[in-house]
Amino acid sequence: MRVLCHMGAESSRKRLLFSVLVGFERRASNGVKRAFFVVQVKEKRQAIVLIPEIALTYQTVMRFYRTFGERVSIMNSRLSAGERYDQMMRAKKGEIDVMIGPRSALFTPFPSLGLIVIDEEHEAAYKSEQVPRYHARETAIERASLEGASVVLGS
Repeated sequence: MRVLCHMGAESSRKRLLFSVLVGFERRASNGVKRAFFVVQVKEKRQAIVLIPEIALTYQTVMRFYRTFGERVSIMNSRLSAGERYDQMMRAKKGEIDVMIGPRSALFTPFPSLGLIVIDEEHEAAYKSEQVPRYHARETAIERASLEGASVVLGS
């Protein structure tokens, strides 16, 4: 795998690391992203991984559970409003370290966000067609900038 684009930008006391990963075999790409998560968790910071809902498979989720155990949560359209609320409250209280889900997972209220990974960032699923309209990539970059977190875009 190679890093196609790596830019650092300084803003008032906060650093944004922006990387684009391309050309990696899928398995290698997942290993690199998990390594980023391990570093964040060791630093007591949380991470969000955005995956197009269609790609949110049992195998993908299990890779993260094997590494992080119960400190992982999943957000998807099959959850009821109450279940989504419960997962957001777990994140806010610091009971989980990694949130996996579609673009809505981007709004997880982590107390110390350190990393946002957008898998398959070229997918159209990251553009919201409903109000409020937003693109998950642009929103992730802005949120990371505000919180001093890093962004990794996978393609």
